[in-house]
Amino acid sequence: MSEDSIPDYTSVKDLGQLLGLLEGRDDVVRHLHRRLEEQVAEIENLQAVVNERDQALGNLQIVLNSRDETVSSLQNRLNEQTKTIFCLQAAAGDQDETVRDLQAALGERDQTVSNLQSAMAQKDATFSDLQAVLGGKDATVNDLEGSQKESGEINSQLRALLVEHDKTVVEFKVLLGARDRNVIRLQGASDRSDETISHLQDALEKKGDKITRLQSLLEAKDKDGESPEETISHLTAMNLVLEEKCERYKRAYVRLGEINSNYRCYDTTTPVSDEEKERLKTASDEMIEYLEASPEIYRMSKFWVQFFQYNMRQLNEVGLNNFKLTINQNYQNYIPADLDDPKLTALKDWFLNNPSLRPFLSAIENPDGLTDDGYLSEPGTSIFSDDPTKIALYRSMVTLGWEYCLQNDSLDLCARLEEPELGNPIRVHYDGKLISQDLATSAIEIMQMFRPTLEYLDGKPINVLEVGGGYGRLAHAVLSTLLVGKYIIVDVTPAIFVSQWYLENLFPAKKVWQFRPFTAWEEVEEEIKKADVIFLAPAQLELLPDNFVNLSVAISTLHEMRLEQANNYLREMARVSSQNVALKNYWSYENPYDGIVIRHEEYKYPDTLHQTVLENDPLNPVFFVEVFEQKDRPPDGALNCE
Repeated sequence: MSEDSIPDYTSVKDLGQLLGLLEGRDDVVRHLHRRLEEQVAEIENLQAVVNERDQALGNLQIVLNSRDETVSSLQNRLNEQTKTIFCLQAAAGDQDETVRDLQAALGERDQTVSNLQSAMAQKDATFSDLQAVLGGKDATVNDLEGSQKESGEINSQLRALLVEHDKTVVEFKVLLGARDRNVIRLQGASDRSDETISHLQDALEKKGDKITRLQSLLEAKDKDGESPEETISHLTAMNLVLEEKCERYKRAYVRLGEINSNYRCYDTTTPVSDEEKERLKTASDEMIEYLEASPEIYRMSKFWVQFFQYNMRQLNEVGLNNFKLTINQNYQNYIPADLDDPKLTALKDWFLNNPSLRPFLSAIENPDGLTDDGYLSEPGTSIFSDDPTKIALYRSMVTLGWEYCLQNDSLDLCARLEEPELGNPIRVHYDGKLISQDLATSAIEIMQMFRPTLEYLDGKPINVLEVGGGYGRLAHAVLSTLLVGKYIIVDVTPAIFVSQWYLENLFPAKKVWQFRPFTAWEEVEEEIKKADVIFLAPAQLELLPDNFVNLSVAISTLHEMRLEQANNYLREMARVSSQNVALKNYWSYENPYDGIVIRHEEYKYPDTLHQTVLENDPLNPVFFVEVFEQKDRPPDGALNCE
């Protein structure tokens, strides 16, 4: 309200007029008060707006700061993109050149298409010529239809000849059956042997027609100028020779039974002597004590602890004289279950590619029936359980393995090898001698693994180290056929005790150094250098001098250890070998006792070795055969054992 609007009370004439003016003033005051309250509310709202604006300005400042960082980052990326554009421009220049090359290539393609069109025109002309030729061919076909009638007559004559041929095969089969029965009677076998032949014939028929195979053989004889009658005569003569040999075997077994206790199988009335048990226990306790005092790397794996207990029990029950029927079955002497057994696959394939009647001319003594009052391997057990099929399969496998050796024997080993009676083997008679699965396996291993060293030495004596010698099967074959200076076996008990006994009895003229504890090479150097066959505990291997032998071998051994143990043996084998290292072990093997799986690719070979051979074992492809040579070999084969 302005000053001009304030009433002049001095000019008011009466009280009523004054009261009216006062009431009007009060209305003005109330109006002003409301206006004031509204302005205060507006000021408060403006303050809230100002606060919101300040908050928005703060947020905007943060956004601006972030934008500045983004702008800086974008500027950096822009710089990088600028560089990339320059590179792309350069590449575009190269691309333009490539386009020009492609255009030139397209021009050449157009020329090629033109050439092809010309060739097609020539082909159409050639096709017309061929149609003319086909017209002449139709006339030739008519001539051939006439000739076919004459061919039918010739086929009838051939079928008649085939019928006669089949009759000859049947007669030949009858003669073979008679020959088999004669052999069985001369061996003093039981009537169950007839069933053995029947089972074998059934098994062979499942894998192929036996008559067809015999026809192939007869046809081969015809090609050689020998008629079926001459073949039968030849086999009859062979049968007479076999009968004579069987008679000699019978007389020999009578003499063996009188003079050699090794000949008899285990008999409950003649248990293992307390003296033999004590010798085995003493020898084993001595080695166990030595092993426990050795570094961890040389102690027995859990696998071998289990086999130690199992082998010791068998030896205590049956004895050394029968170990080939007991602990030998824990090594590589396999009993096939049927014709599809993987261990027979390679031999079957080889036989089908090299058919012959020779493998059918062997004979086996059923060890389950050699004694009426005893057992075969240990009380309550047997090898074949008197199953004729198993016996026949085993005989076939052993004979085929030996035939394979004969066909591949470039070292002339087979003529000098025969399975020893010592240890009471499963007796398979063939070609005038006693053969075995172990004998064939050892011969093949020598051919594969020893050949490089033998060729390198060229007639000089070979010195061999074998890690894990088992009962001595490979050592027997090597010492029987090769010129050997020293043969060293590194093994644990009871295998080392068995191999010492076995090789000492087989080679009485050899000087044998039996295992005994020693801690320094100088303690035994002179004795070992004078010995022919040496037996060492694992930890003693590292005491041998460098280059002490020509060849180190390990067969079916490394996968029975922990991997660090196997690799340690590989280092030591390489160190003591001047020429070669040879291995035969599983490609992959699960060791349930140590809870590990060892594979070929996990072995670590020393850098001094150069691999020359890596292949499957020819008879059992679950094994690999690997041969190494030293990169720096002494030129004259000189050794530190001389």
